[in-house]
Amino acid sequence: MTMVDSASQKVMVEGYHPRRDEDLAFLYNVITDDYFRTLGIGIESGREFARHDDGSAQQVAIVNDTFARRFWGSPQNAIGKRLRAGSDEWRTVVGVARDVKYARINENPRPYVYLPFRKKRATSGTAS
Repeated sequence: MTMVDSASQKVMVEGYHPRRDEDLAFLYNVITDDYFRTLGIGIESGREFARHDDGSAQQVAIVNDTFARRFWGSPQNAIGKRLRAGSDEWRTVVGVARDVKYARINENPRPYVYLPFRKKRATSGTAS
């Protein structure tokens, strides 16, 4: 049994051409503005989500360090790059979070994508 939401989604990275057998389905989570601060997860580059990341703003995402290094070489290079999560629109990376353990204390670092909750609520018509 796990207490972790382990949803995954196929991700496309702009300009990246995957190998024929490469699996680009990564874990992701939809989070609120204060998620990283609340859990004590550091931001290595860029910024956290903010109140202005809502239905009227551009589509944004935050990735973890492992994701940033895999596709762009470093956390700093990831800022401003774009990805698509599932059938979603292109999203601009605005932040890179430190790697954390998502399910087990002994797991290896793995790529992870964070999407803003405000944007999800606003686009579904339930935000105020």
